[in-house]
Parts: sequence; C-alpha cells; structure tokens
Amino acid sequence: MATWGLMKFEAFNDFKHWKPHFPKKVKRIDPVTGIEETILQIKKPRVIKNIPLPKMEQNFHEGFLCWVYSCMSTKAVITYKVENEVRYIHLYDPMWIVNYSAKDVECLFVNKIGYKAEDKDQALQFQKVATICFQKGINSENAWSSKWRKIEKKEALKAEKERKEREEKDKIARYTVVQRLAEEEKRAFEENEKLRKLLLKKPKQREEKFKSL
Repeated sequence: MATWGLMKFEAFNDFKHWKPHFPKKVKRIDPVTGIEETILQIKKPRVIKNIPLPKMEQNFHEGFLCWVYSCMSTKAVITYKVENEVRYIHLYDPMWIVNYSAKDVECLFVNKIGYKAEDKDQALQFQKVATICFQKGINSENAWSSKWRKIEKKEALKAEKERKEREEKDKIARYTVVQRLAEEEKRAFEENEKLRKLLLKKPKQREEKFKSL
C-alpha cells in the first residue's frame, strides 16, 4: 500500500522524485520515398550492471566453527571464534561470498553448509556459489573478470556500430533528397529565366510591302 501511495503521489505531482523517460521527437527522411516522418526515440535507462557488494569481515577461517542455513531468518550464518569470543556473520545473499578472501572461500568449500532437509534448495545456493568461487579463483584478493562483461562490451560496440551506420544512411538519404530538390529548383529557375529573357526581347519590325493595283 505504501508503494501504491507513492506512485499516486508521483503521478499527481509531476514526478518530483521519479524521473520517467519521455520520448524525443526526431524528424527523418525516408530514403526510399523521400517523405519526412517523425519518430520517437527513448534513451536507455541507467541500470546497475554489477551487483553492489558490502564489505565483508575477512579471515574468519582461522577460528571457523561451522556455517548453517537458518530457516527462520532465511540466511546463512557463519560461526567462528576469536580468542574466547564467539562471533557470527549473517549472509543474506549467496553472492556476498565472492567478496571473501581466498582462504575464507576455501574454508566454505571444504566445510559444507549445514541445513535441514526442507531447506536443501535454499542452502545449496550458498554452497554452489562457494564451490564456483573456489574453482574459478573468485575472491576479494583477485580482480576476476566475467564472460558477461565481455558480452556486454561486445553488445555495446555492436549497438554503437549500428547507430553510426543508421546515422550515415540517414545522412546520405537527406543529402540525396536535398540534392534532388536543389536540382529541381535549379531546373525551374533556368526555365523561368529563359522565359523572362524571351519576354524581354523586342519583336522585330516587319516591313510590309504593298503592290500597286
């Protein structure tokens, strides 16, 4: 209900906090027909491409005791000991594991997570991430690169290339239409100029000869 109330407030107050994307009218000339048309362009929204990760407590592997999945809080809980104090780390998202050190990731990989039978699917999500991080060397000490980043870069370059090609075609089309219009205007001007010169010329006087009867 609170979200719905905020949506109504934004709609009735010209979107003070939310900034929707409004389309921009752009005029272009069809290269085939030469007819001017209006299209709507909408900028791509700004989105988060990389998951923001919080700072995680490092080097818990030295006093590691266990880690389990809690069905009450729906999060994984890592228990470790520092001197005589027992501490807990709560993981709300399995992806937070990628921000641990290499030794911590290895510790979570070797020591499997504890869970109840009914929580198996949720708990194994944390264990799978720990396994992948250990196998791929993904941790806070390594500047790892993802295949998705390469794909995003490739798609961005492809989109940029298509945009430039489209702009070049529009430029050629505009030039062709403008050139054709200029030629037609030039031809009409020449015809009018020719007609004007003909009208300015004085007619030659004709000498009429009469025969005597």
